[in-house]
Amino acid sequence: MSLSRRAALLAPLALPGLAAAQPAWSPSRPIRLIVGFTPAGTTDIAARIITEPLSQRLGQQVVVENRPGAGGNIGGDLVAKGEPDGHTLLMQTISGGAINYQLYGPRMPYRPEELSGVSLVTRVPNAIFVNPNVQARTLMELVELARRNPGRMNIGSSGVGTSLHMTGELLKLATGIDLTHVPFRGAGPMMQEIIAGRIEVGVDNLPSVIGHLREGRLRPLAVTTPTRTPAMPDVPTTAEAGLPAVEATAWFGVQVSSRTT
Repeated sequence: MSLSRRAALLAPLALPGLAAAQPAWSPSRPIRLIVGFTPAGTTDIAARIITEPLSQRLGQQVVVENRPGAGGNIGGDLVAKGEPDGHTLLMQTISGGAINYQLYGPRMPYRPEELSGVSLVTRVPNAIFVNPNVQARTLMELVELARRNPGRMNIGSSGVGTSLHMTGELLKLATGIDLTHVPFRGAGPMMQEIIAGRIEVGVDNLPSVIGHLREGRLRPLAVTTPTRTPAMPDVPTTAEAGLPAVEATAWFGVQVSSRTT
């Protein structure tokens, strides 16, 4: 990817002083920002937050396009194999950018070298939560409940290979409990099922679930970062809850096809 094109895309996400530089490259038509998950999840939210400053900086509209499925792999493959002219961007996640290469192995549709990084956008904690009807008000109470009901409780995530899926697996490994993983094509559909009571437990990036937690539709048990989040200071960390091995921080960034010149 050329330095001028990288600078043009990076400037709206960087420090104010960097954004003042005038790039040599400018897009000639609207830009697609591919999101590999359904609307309303954190990946989608992060993408929509940056579209306005990107559009203003580049002089062309930046449009979010949701291509959900396979833990973000469908969207990632579209960008990796797409036209390498800088007009198709990927809102990458820790799943499609790191975890899935090990999880899917030879079935992974693209390789790391087929995508190039433009900018890190944000890092966020994951939250572990339950439907309010579940008889658990702490993480350890959930663990004890699951031990009494092996294989009878479900845990949802936004897809196989996501940091949400891996956080659930860490929880199971650290405690020896048996929860049935139910993957969805995004956080929105997963939360609908947990709110409806058809799934008991969920893991999600905090930005996309925080409204449900604050309004009582879901009950938070812990966040997975080393320290509490200022957004929900009363929610303990997994370490404070007695499970320091269950630690995870999700990241989101912008990538393009590595063939972009």
